[in-house]
Amino acid sequence: MLSLRWRGNALATVMTNMIELSPKKKKPIRNTFRGDLRERLQKRKDQIVELLLQQETLCEELGETPRPLTDDPLPSEEELHEFSCHLDHLQALKNFLQALELTNLSKDQDILLNTREIPLTKKIITSLQEIHNEFMNQCEEMRQSIDRMREKLYALWNRLEVDAETRNRFSKYYDYTQTTYIRLYEELERCENLKRQNIRRFVDQIREEIVVWWDKTLKSDRERSRFTNFTSDCYTDDLLALHEMELEDLKKHYNENETIYKLLAERTEMWQRMEALEKKANEPGRYNNRGGQLLKEEKERKSISSKLPKIEESIKKLVQKYEDEHHRKFTIYGMDVNDLLENEWEQKRAEKEKVQSARKNQGGVTPNSKTIVPRTPLSARNASTLKKIGSTSVFRRVSGSKGVDSDSVIFHTP
Repeated sequence: MLSLRWRGNALATVMTNMIELSPKKKKPIRNTFRGDLRERLQKRKDQIVELLLQQETLCEELGETPRPLTDDPLPSEEELHEFSCHLDHLQALKNFLQALELTNLSKDQDILLNTREIPLTKKIITSLQEIHNEFMNQCEEMRQSIDRMREKLYALWNRLEVDAETRNRFSKYYDYTQTTYIRLYEELERCENLKRQNIRRFVDQIREEIVVWWDKTLKSDRERSRFTNFTSDCYTDDLLALHEMELEDLKKHYNENETIYKLLAERTEMWQRMEALEKKANEPGRYNNRGGQLLKEEKERKSISSKLPKIEESIKKLVQKYEDEHHRKFTIYGMDVNDLLENEWEQKRAEKEKVQSARKNQGGVTPNSKTIVPRTPLSARNASTLKKIGSTSVFRRVSGSKGVDSDSVIFHTP
């Protein structure tokens, strides 16, 4: 009674606030208010009808008892929210049961789940919790199984070159349900039979993929030769299975260490660019500075000299982490990564020293080398030049020196 009186007062307040006065006649525009009120009332009734229909459908499917929701008097916002939460709970229960689609219930489980009125004792609650946990585990196992089957099925479809029409027939099975599991399992069995009928073609295809992943994981010839079945011509199910295992191991190793391989590729590209810039710097026409090319190359050299050590440091840290976790060396081309990086730097330093030594020997004068001094005629211009520098230089004739003309002159600065 109190609730009805409160609603009546609230409605009167709303009516008072919503009445507007005409700007000319100063009279309430009651017709506008009544129309707006009727529209709101109809919307609320339509909402109630929709909620009741949803509840009826869910309760029929789940065997639940419906809750009442009247439209006279109209329910409050709080009551509507509570009813909506009730429907959400029923929908979640329906989704859970659909996902499982379980029919093999034990007798005790059937009693617990289908008895209308059951005392909620501690034992009953414990049993219900156990059933819930068991169902959740089955649901998770089904989800993982469906994901694995999808992955295998996509790979088989690609190998068998299955047409798009056949693939599209399975696009509707996207839920994690027992029906999806059964349909995918049947299709997977069909494709496995076709695969066994084309073993040689499948082995050859997998071998091509293995070579690609050997290259991606930077395997040496010696490491590749360890997979002796790669050259076998005995095409059987076992040979196919061994090739699939090898391919799977390579993919797994690469995916787990993708960051390392990407950094190694970046470092290789940067190293090659650094060597190319150094080679350019030694070219005879390097000073033909067209369009500021020398400046661009210098900036690039500085950028590489700054980034390269950081990349190598990141590689070493990730490799160390891998070796600590797996208790084995991380190798590329059969060599330890740290040793390979150090060897490349050592080789580069040795080549640089060799070039510098060759330049010194080529530009310097050895004791056994001949000194060729050009003849300098004593013209008037030369004489004036000599006179200007006479205070700081000594001019004398060299005679009797081996390999030097007696008429040649050289300057010695004290």
